[in-house]
Amino acid sequence: MGNLLGSAAAKMAQRAAINARIGVLRGKVNEANRIKRELNNVNNQVTNSLDSWDQKYSNFRSQEISAVVVTDKFEGESAEKIALKLPEPIEEMENTVASSEGVQGEVEVQIMKLDTYIEKLQDEIATLQAELAAI
Repeated sequence: MGNLLGSAAAKMAQRAAINARIGVLRGKVNEANRIKRELNNVNNQVTNSLDSWDQKYSNFRSQEISAVVVTDKFEGESAEKIALKLPEPIEEMENTVASSEGVQGEVEVQIMKLDTYIEKLQDEIATLQAELAAI
């Protein structure tokens, strides 16, 4: 009879240990999901900013004023000075957009890595739940 009680106590302890490990893994899954949500928010903000910039830049490029020096409208010394200075800020904006696109790509990579990590944790939880059911 003492052997049965010892065996039952051992099984209870084993179940408690497995449940504790499952609890830790679920905590990690919850934290990973929280971080993933935050990264998705950042990614959406970057995407919205890039879309907005692209639309405004396209509108600017399609307007007559984008050419700064326009014969019989915008010409003279001031227009020529502005025309010389305009490519620099435009290039800076284009470089900033390229950098933003790089950040966006890296955020997407991190989201995919989190998805893989979450999947791995969920597989571990499933394995532990199977062990628990076998006890």
